Amino acid sequence: MKNKFILLLLCVLMVFVSCSTIQKDSIYSTTLSQDNIRNVEHIEINIVRQYRENNQEKIEEIKKDLNAILAVPSSDRAYLALVYALYAEYFLLNRDKVSDKKMLKTAESYNPHEEYVHLVKSRLTDKLEDKRDYLISMIKLNPRAYRLQSELGFVYYLLEDYTRALVAFDASLDFLNEEYGLLY
Repeated sequence: MKNKFILLLLCVLMVFVSCSTIQKDSIYSTTLSQDNIRNVEHIEINIVRQYRENNQEKIEEIKKDLNAILAVPSSDRAYLALVYALYAEYFLLNRDKVSDKKMLKTAESYNPHEEYVHLVKSRLTDKLEDKRDYLISMIKLNPRAYRLQSELGFVYYLLEDYTRALVAFDASLDFLNEEYGLLY
């Protein structure tokens, strides 16, 4: 009986040891991943800035930064959705709608509820009225989607509904980086 117990214990021990040697671990709460989160925020700010400046060299830097972020493995689906949505925005800056739609589809596959996914999707919509309706419907689902609210303000501005534009900007711009205020 004692031999069976020792044999069973050895088998269990072997399973744990073999699983730990086969397993490929990734650590996501490191300083590097925290730096990547800050880099993502920095990339978003640069994208917003490039809508005003349209500096092609800086736009290409955004692509390099996005590639560097994607080179670090992550299992955080919300994070990946945001990064791929930013990549879609990069293609939108370059007026490459085909690549933009592909990257947007990838972002949606990670998290279809990511605010930035909806922002890019709205920017791909051609008709202002359709864009307005889409943004309103997404804001109803998430009233704290400040990027969407500021985009809605811009759409109202383009539709010459200045009162609603002002209301949307007032409701959102205080919660966003100052680059959004400069853009709109």
